Parts: sequence; structure tokens; C-alpha cells
Amino acid sequence: MTKNHRIAAVLYWLNAIILLVIGLTFVFASSFFPFHSDVIQTNWNELDTPFQTLYLGMMRTEGAGYLASAVAIGFLLVIPFEKK
Repeated sequence: MTKNHRIAAVLYWLNAIILLVIGLTFVFASSFFPFHSDVIQTNWNELDTPFQTLYLGMMRTEGAGYLASAVAIGFLLVIPFEKK
């Protein structure tokens, strides 16, 4: 593996790890984050239960997307780089 391939692999693995951490954070959150509160200008406790459920569902969907991207990048790194 050349130096450029190693650098690229490290950067892509770093990207996959960051996506994994963000995805897990979103999936396992019990309320939305402070920046969500800033955008909608409402605190978590002020939301009705149906809206809390809706926000958590959207966050878990986003988290699943981050996790899927992390897994896809991991597979793409393992299979092609394994052959070299």
C-alpha cells in the first residue's frame, strides 16, 4: 500500500468513526440537543408528548442514516484495501 493510500484510508476511517459516534449519539438520545432547542425556540419540557415522540423518531432516523453511512464506508475500506 502506498503512502497516499494509507493517508486516504486513515482519513476515511476517521470519517467512519465520527459518523458512528454521531449516529450512536442520535439513536440513544432521550431528548433533543441544545441546538435543536435554539432552532425551534422551545425547551424539551415545553413540548407535548406527541411532539417529543416525533422529534425522537426523526433523530433516530438521522442516527440510523449516520450509522448506515459509517458501516458502508467501513465495508468499502475493508474489501478494496484487503485486496491490495
